[in-house]
Amino acid sequence: YCFAAGTSMASPAAAGVAALIKQRFPGIDVGTLKAKLAQSAVAGSGDPEYYGKGMINALNAVTQ
Repeated sequence: YCFAAGTSMASPAAAGVAALIKQRFPGIDVGTLKAKLAQSAVAGSGDPEYYGKGMINALNAVTQ
């Protein structure tokens, strides 16, 4: 195990949660899926320009 960060680590997590959303809501369109990903994130601290919407949260994404 090692520490890793950045978009190369965030992309697989986001893709996995997007797949969970697609499974839970099969007819969802891409725009709504993207909005659901953003809205379900747990707000991060710091500069949103750098950190984006926060940390992805799979449970929020499929239950909201």
